[in-house]
Amino acid sequence: MLFEPTKHIKLSNIEWSKEKALNCIREIYSDTLNSIDSDKYWTVSKDEDADTESNKTVYYGAAGTVWALDILSTYINKKLPFDKIELINNIHKDYLLNPDTKEVVPSIFLGEVGVLLVQYKFKPSKLIEDKIYHLVEKNIENETLEALW
Repeated sequence: MLFEPTKHIKLSNIEWSKEKALNCIREIYSDTLNSIDSDKYWTVSKDEDADTESNKTVYYGAAGTVWALDILSTYINKKLPFDKIELINNIHKDYLLNPDTKEVVPSIFLGEVGVLLVQYKFKPSKLIEDKIYHLVEKNIENETLEALW
């Protein structure tokens, strides 16, 4: 059965409030900024099954978090309290030294290509374009044929 009533909570009948939604977004933004660690970015939760203290990729790591914070900062009209270009450059360097999956992979979500795409979004360059192209081209024969790898 697709829907099991005992495993779902009935929706509340509340009115939409743009201000409540914005307050929630501001709270998430603030909590995320307050939990940054200068050495480990955002540390892995004890509940996660991870082999690293700090994930750096787009899927569930620092690169994706910085990207999301950048989008939210624009949406709520708040300036990021750090240099996003410097931060994503550091994340990339740290990823290469200590990759989340124990080896540097060309994955969009779990590897270097995703980190480079965020880097490129913040400061486009021919060097980054060429690096992304090279990694994708080198990975064409990867038999997994899915975006994670």
